[in-house]
Amino acid sequence: MDAHGRIALDLCAVQLRKKMNQPLLTALRRFTNNQQLLASIANAIVRTNFWWQRDSWTAVDWCFGSERPFVRPCISGKEGQHHRLGGGNGLHAGFLIQDDIMDNASTRRGKPCWYRQVGLSGINDGVLLQSAASWLPSVVLDDHPQKNAIVSSFVEATMITSLGQKLDMEKARPETCSWDRYRELVTNKTAHYSFWFPMKVGLLLADVQLEEVEIELKNICYEFGFYFQAKDDYLNCFGDESVTKKHSSDIACGKLTWLLLTAVDMSKSDDDQLKIIWQNYAQFEQRMTKEVRSLYEQLDLRGKFRLFEQAAVQNLSTLINRLKMPQLCPLLFEMLHLIKNQ
Repeated sequence: MDAHGRIALDLCAVQLRKKMNQPLLTALRRFTNNQQLLASIANAIVRTNFWWQRDSWTAVDWCFGSERPFVRPCISGKEGQHHRLGGGNGLHAGFLIQDDIMDNASTRRGKPCWYRQVGLSGINDGVLLQSAASWLPSVVLDDHPQKNAIVSSFVEATMITSLGQKLDMEKARPETCSWDRYRELVTNKTAHYSFWFPMKVGLLLADVQLEEVEIELKNICYEFGFYFQAKDDYLNCFGDESVTKKHSSDIACGKLTWLLLTAVDMSKSDDDQLKIIWQNYAQFEQRMTKEVRSLYEQLDLRGKFRLFEQAAVQNLSTLINRLKMPQLCPLLFEMLHLIKNQ
């Protein structure tokens, strides 16, 4: 996609987010009529959410789209409720605001992070958005048969993601550098609220009974999250910052990443390579970051990631084709296409 196409896509995404944010802002008017405050909250959501948000929440729209594969008579006439449930954007924005603060990030989507614009009040903005988003379903869903389950899903997503953020804040060290720890981190920080949470909420809104496929579908969503996070790790190091709109910081911040784990695995028989990694990782001097990146290039982690991506896409394709809910397969393949081509 050329630059003009990306600009047009971003503008469309902004308009969509503004529409989805209206229910949250309308609900907040129960507590305040301060227009400056409400405008600031709206700006925080629009400026913080990134491109994936407009796609992960298509799980909600899918259930109520033109074909409406899951809408049952018991909720006929209630399908408009999914447009009133804009809390997912607020929850997502709240986490991203806090994530940027914890990572001491400078930009998101090519613009200064929200806290860089408003200072430490951004901490409260993040908490406010999370609180409002979790409260919204209890207000707008009226007598929906799955209201309690949806409210519980918001609370659960907040707790699990907070645990993931805690794990993500701990700098990688030789004694904690393991694939098991990475999967735990990714499951809690990324996979649950970016993939399983919106998928589950969309199906609950459509009053779909998940008992028979919940474990299977949840596993697919968690595999999506693992692939997505690994690719995000890769792009943070090797991506074009003019496209990703995000400064490379994982090495300096000491993040436990797919690249680090792969490099450590490949260097176990070479003490000199391990020494380069652990003497220079989690250091903010640019020359130290360059030392680690140089080793990544020497180990051909670009090529290793391409092989991983091929296997991940094949694995997800197999899991999707086996899913005992074929109505969801088109959506899942669309999500797979989006991640692969980001």
